[in-house]
Amino acid sequence: MINLESPIYESCPIVDNTTMQFCAESVFADTMAGAGITHVSFANNHMLDYGKQGMDDTNRLLGEAGITVVNHGVLTISEITGKKIGFLSWNLTWNNVTEHEIKNSLGEAKGAVDLLITSFHWGKEYTDESSEYQKHIAYVSIDNGADMVIGHHQHHVQPVESYNGKLIFYSLGNLVFDQLWSEKTRQGMLALVSWNTESGSLSYTTSSTYMKNWTEITCVSGCRDSNSN
Repeated sequence: MINLESPIYESCPIVDNTTMQFCAESVFADTMAGAGITHVSFANNHMLDYGKQGMDDTNRLLGEAGITVVNHGVLTISEITGKKIGFLSWNLTWNNVTEHEIKNSLGEAKGAVDLLITSFHWGKEYTDESSEYQKHIAYVSIDNGADMVIGHHQHHVQPVESYNGKLIFYSLGNLVFDQLWSEKTRQGMLALVSWNTESGSLSYTTSSTYMKNWTEITCVSGCRDSNSN
């Protein structure tokens, strides 16, 4: 699962680089599917850049490409090898989600799935360490049923933590983004998580990625194939 920081919009206009209103052309839905992406979290501060139409187009185009969209605050369930995997994503950058809402949603979801993954767009941009707020929300999520927490918004990689046997990835950094102006914004982290369905335990490995230019992403460490791009 990735964080999709841009609507995929049928009428995506060409704009100058001064705008912070993002969109991608419809062809990128198939491009993402071809890259092996199966799920996207679409709960962030750019999800409404092109309003309801942008959100509708994103869900339709990705759905047609075979990609599952996890929208803000909406439980999404995928059945994989006979197990129900639940996904919940929230954009916390607008301060419009309460801790009570998160707890309630997690409590309702936990009984409906075998594994529950949460994704949060949160915290302060361009920071290397997780904030006390991020830690609090992550712990609350796990205490209320989440098995894994995935974070983004910082554009920097942040630490990974194990809490009560569950996993917290505070920020995966950038994978593909138009931020070549610093070393840290060129860096990202991919996490490969294994779930033992008998014991319930989680284990993981990570790979480090680097944006060489606008179109070339390379895996620099932890890669299955050290020459993979």
